[in-house]
Amino acid sequence: MLQYLKKREVSNNCEKEKRTCQEITLHKIPGFFREQELHGAKGHDKVFAAAWLDNVNVLLGTKNNKLLLLDSLTDRSCEISLPCRSQPRISREESCGIHSIAMNISKRFIASGADDPNDVAVFRLPAFTPIQLLKKHNDWIFAATWLTDSVLVTGSRDSTVKLWSVKAGLPFTNEHPLADCRVHTDKVRDLKYCMNSERLATLSQDGTCKIWDPHSMEVVTSVSLHYKRELVCLAMEYPIIAVGSQKYISFIDMRCGHVSRHVESLDDGWAGVRSLSLRGLTITCGGGKGRLSFLDLRTGNYIVLSPAKNANTGILDSAKDRFYFETGKGFFL
Repeated sequence: MLQYLKKREVSNNCEKEKRTCQEITLHKIPGFFREQELHGAKGHDKVFAAAWLDNVNVLLGTKNNKLLLLDSLTDRSCEISLPCRSQPRISREESCGIHSIAMNISKRFIASGADDPNDVAVFRLPAFTPIQLLKKHNDWIFAATWLTDSVLVTGSRDSTVKLWSVKAGLPFTNEHPLADCRVHTDKVRDLKYCMNSERLATLSQDGTCKIWDPHSMEVVTSVSLHYKRELVCLAMEYPIIAVGSQKYISFIDMRCGHVSRHVESLDDGWAGVRSLSLRGLTITCGGGKGRLSFLDLRTGNYIVLSPAKNANTGILDSAKDRFYFETGKGFFL
């Protein structure tokens, strides 16, 4: 940090030192986190998806198919009305809930599951005005991500990946995707887009992660995964794709299209890896037992959050180091 500050005083050519400072900061920040349990979603079923709108407000998608806007300071929430079909295809009891919430680059539009979980609702922010209802999937939508401010990609349990044009002024109901691709043989559980490499990655229960050229919507590389049970989530930042399964986090090197290594999850047993976020050299992992851990990609080890001390001697005991945070009371599957 001192080296960066000194060099910045005399020159603007200090990008290397700046990146080093950012990496060190990202590595140290997890140790300062403290849990604050919010009850604004009380009375609703499990939260499947979440997205921060700003520093205070977070959008939640629940298993009982509710879209909630939660104020993290006041711990109060309000429900956002979801656009619905004139003739719903399924009953409320058959709904799977909202599994994905995605905000576009300019933060003007947000996409989430609709009243029918086979559809996607697109809202204009900040008033949450519905502008489009995307309906062409034949089964539940598990994932959505924006390629540009007006182009959205969705993945579904019907094994398809669809590309959509989303613009204000178009017909409200859109049943005509720009591309409709079926390259997976089982449900598509997650998908992510990397702007730096202009590549799209899709994860399927068929045991593969496919890397796409989004301009042509063609698969460039198909990676067969070693651990295929409970493939649920992925994170992407060039040149790394991280894949979460029942027991492991697997890392794919996009440059060669192969799995480079595996790291065992701290959520042992059947709980598995349920969410991943990759930033710089730190990956954040959320597990099925309500644990939150941080993995240092340089060492392949989990970051120590609070070193344990021997109660009698006061000496640090590395055997009892704490590697994860645990949530408060709740129900986990």
